[in-house]
Amino acid sequence: MRARAMAVGIGLAIGAAALAAAEETPLKRVERGIALWLSSCPLRQPLCLKPAPRATASCGVPGRTAVLAVPRQPGKAAAAQRLFAGALAADGPAGAAARFYRAESELHDFLLEAFPKELDLTSRRSESLKAFARFLESKAKRLARALASYQALVALKDPVWSIAARARIAQLYHHFADALAGAPVPLPPSPRGLATAAAKAEFARRFSESYCEALRDKASPLEAKAREAYEECDAAAVKLGVEQGEWAELCRNELARLKRERFVKVR
Repeated sequence: MRARAMAVGIGLAIGAAALAAAEETPLKRVERGIALWLSSCPLRQPLCLKPAPRATASCGVPGRTAVLAVPRQPGKAAAAQRLFAGALAADGPAGAAARFYRAESELHDFLLEAFPKELDLTSRRSESLKAFARFLESKAKRLARALASYQALVALKDPVWSIAARARIAQLYHHFADALAGAPVPLPPSPRGLATAAAKAEFARRFSESYCEALRDKASPLEAKAREAYEECDAAAVKLGVEQGEWAELCRNELARLKRERFVKVR
């Protein structure tokens, strides 16, 4: 009898929980999801990024700090995404917010794809070139997935979340450009015939300059897309009457930073 009573009690508790979940509004579900998503980051910040350790030799722009994505706590992140999935069909801000945070998961996957470490063109040339090619391919695929999700949200023209999506689109391009332009310099190849330390040092210097210039050439179109996306974000915010919002401000601030860095590079 006692076991049966316990089973009945457990069943009632499960039923009550299921009923409460069924009665929960989409907006409340999204709010719970956002709290879980933010708490899934050990750093308690939206993008879950921290300053990256400075490489011994790296490309980059003076004053620009490289960043590194920190993995989220899987249980909390998955629970948050389930809540967002349950609100995708909702109309209005709740559905738009759910779509935005579903896309945030794809953004996080993109950010986690870090530039390969310890490339070595001296003793591991073939392996290093393959690692670099895999990075570019994987990063580009993750970029495309996240872009598609944010672009779908832009099409909804929600005054808040469409601007948030535009800001993220710009940040996707911006981060990819930064990852390339600020990459660590690999150990250079060792051509035969360099007899003196001075000759080897000069070759290493020229190699570093050429390598960084080649990466900047790859980063330049991405940076141009980021700049254009920030400008479109600001213009769309004005059109929707939300130019004083936090996402519009983010776009203006990041656009200004890009222009300052461009000035430093040109000088």
